[in-house]
Amino acid sequence: MTDGGQARELLVLRFDRPNAKKGDEMATTTQLDREEVRALVADALDVDVEDVTDTADFIDDLGVDSLMALEIMVRLEKKYGFKLAESEFKRINNFDTAFRILTEKMSTA
Repeated sequence: MTDGGQARELLVLRFDRPNAKKGDEMATTTQLDREEVRALVADALDVDVEDVTDTADFIDDLGVDSLMALEIMVRLEKKYGFKLAESEFKRINNFDTAFRILTEKMSTA
């Protein structure tokens, strides 16, 4: 993660790939960028990125309904290659929670 209180957080996760060569960072590194995920969520909701604050409640503040929530989940799953369990999906009530669950999923992949 970056330091100095910067808004942008970067999580670099390493995973094995059979065709990776030594020093080939693109083949061995997946980057999870908080602002990229925020932009994906904003696009799915058709709202400004600034509206998707860490603590804005998806239902009360952003008007997310079940169809919109499903759209967010599908986009995240396609982009990052994982499946959310129903129990994880039900825990997501704001962006910060969504990002934490996503980082947990990616770190166990």
